[in-house]
Amino acid sequence: SGLSWAGFKKKPMHDAIGKIIGAGKKKDVQHLASAHAAGCHALITGDKDDIWNHRVALYELLGIRVFHSSTEWEQFVAFCNSHAD
Repeated sequence: SGLSWAGFKKKPMHDAIGKIIGAGKKKDVQHLASAHAAGCHALITGDKDDIWNHRVALYELLGIRVFHSSTEWEQFVAFCNSHAD
């Protein structure tokens, strides 16, 4: 495919996110930093270990609500509907 995470520039929140979820979780750090840079208010994930389990600290840092895809779908939809422009 020719794409890799190596070509992406480090975003300002990378280090702070890495301190929360683990600096070795580069793809997860990149996803969260990109969501923050794009102004996202919510993120849905199936990753309970690295992202969802740290949702409170991530919200405090980034202002992004993290929902688990298989257990919080309805809450995610309600959140999105309540924040629609």
